[in-house]
Amino acid sequence: MSSDTNRVDTLIALLNNQLDNLSQATAQNVIKNSVPPTIWTSELAVTLSIIILIFGVIVFGLMAFLINKGHEANDVLRVCSLPLIIISAIFLIVVGYSQQQIAPVMGLLGTVAGYLLGNSKSRSKS
Repeated sequence: MSSDTNRVDTLIALLNNQLDNLSQATAQNVIKNSVPPTIWTSELAVTLSIIILIFGVIVFGLMAFLINKGHEANDVLRVCSLPLIIISAIFLIVVGYSQQQIAPVMGLLGTVAGYLLGNSKSRSKS
């Protein structure tokens, strides 16, 4: 009977040891998996910033082409200003400025867009 008790105690100690190992491994996996993988890297931010700036340069080139072709500069400005304002806003967001840094610039961009759109409506009425 004593040997059976020793054997049971040994099995219980072995099971407790395995349970401890399993719980440690599970805790480590939970810690590793609790932090979601981030897609947003600095290389991605730089790449997106360059793409947005290249698109802005293309819009500026299109504006210069239209003005050289004989279109009125104010008309070209009204047509191309909204895309440029949107490009500027997206660029500021992609680059990673904080909300406190972006807020005044967004207000200024919104003011310029409102002026240009309001200015075109007042000209068409007169």
